[in-house]
Amino acid sequence: MDHFLKRKADLGDRSVQAKASKCVVRKYDAEYIKFGFIRAGTETKPKAQCVECGDILSNEALKPSKLQRHLNSKHPGYGIQAQQKVITSLSTQSKVTLKASYMVAAHVAGSKKAFTIAEELILPGAVDMCRELLGDAAATKIQSIPLSDDTMARRIVDMSDDIECQLVERIKASPYFAIQLDESTDISNAALLLVFVRYCMDSNLCEDLLFCKELPTRTAADNVIHCLDEYFTEKGLDWKYCSDICTDGVAAMMGKHPGVVKQIQERAPEAKWTHCFLHGESLATKQISPELHEVMNIAVKTVNYIKKNALNSRCFARAIKFLLPFTTTYLCESGFSTVTITKSKARSKLKATLDATLRVSLSPISPRLDLIISKKQAQVSH
Repeated sequence: MDHFLKRKADLGDRSVQAKASKCVVRKYDAEYIKFGFIRAGTETKPKAQCVECGDILSNEALKPSKLQRHLNSKHPGYGIQAQQKVITSLSTQSKVTLKASYMVAAHVAGSKKAFTIAEELILPGAVDMCRELLGDAAATKIQSIPLSDDTMARRIVDMSDDIECQLVERIKASPYFAIQLDESTDISNAALLLVFVRYCMDSNLCEDLLFCKELPTRTAADNVIHCLDEYFTEKGLDWKYCSDICTDGVAAMMGKHPGVVKQIQERAPEAKWTHCFLHGESLATKQISPELHEVMNIAVKTVNYIKKNALNSRCFARAIKFLLPFTTTYLCESGFSTVTITKSKARSKLKATLDATLRVSLSPISPRLDLIISKKQAQVSH
């Protein structure tokens, strides 16, 4: 008898295991919006929520036939016109929430705070303010904005890519450009190379972050030049239009044979080298004489006069090559200060999005959000 009961129990366990093995987790398809169902549940086990009644169907119901059965039984008057209306409404709402998500991500990058601040602080605060001032309906809309830390990281990378694309186009359109570069180590002892660029656009000199890359091993000249060459090749930038390099005086930069400056000048024969005199300049300006102040005023008036008409602008264009060079590595120094704030002890593993975060927070170029959103499929948060 005991043997029979044991065998029956074994058979029962096997049937349970067989049913568990047959259990398939279905995925949500964007086409289900046509039936009036939006995504709900979790990433690992998505569900479908009816926009008409708000019912959430199980994962097993993620089949067109079962979704259609729900519509026929619960909403028999739900026709093609109603479907189109829902799709249009959801699409509009999703694009609005998507753009709001990008806007928040830009503020998060600019604040140099952890990405979790959006979901843990900004969202609850915004919901409370909207509920108090505008009512529950507005608060519900605010809650649909996706603001998780992973979402913030993706948004920042998207905006960084768009800013970089605009920057590269501007550099290619400029007759010449100048770079300043410096290397340092961050809080996790990773070797970083920071490069800024100065270029001309519409008779104005503009400065921006070109890139921030982690060097593979150490800050030797070969590693630095390989990183520069790799980036220039990837972006289609030509060394021959580089008119100036500004660095400090360390051996890796200024070595007679293997130095970075020497190797860049081999690629760009017309490029001049400018040594950073930041500290000396800082000390000198503290007690600058009235005569030098007058010289600076004359220089400002000269530039303003040149920009007044087209002929002077053409003369200015010829002088660009002499006006482009950096005099200091101040931008790199301030950039590394931003790295120190952004990549703190609590965020020492921030690698993949460091360059993107710096670009979004430091670049004067605004990301083209409408263009970015047009390439995305918006999904509201639940």
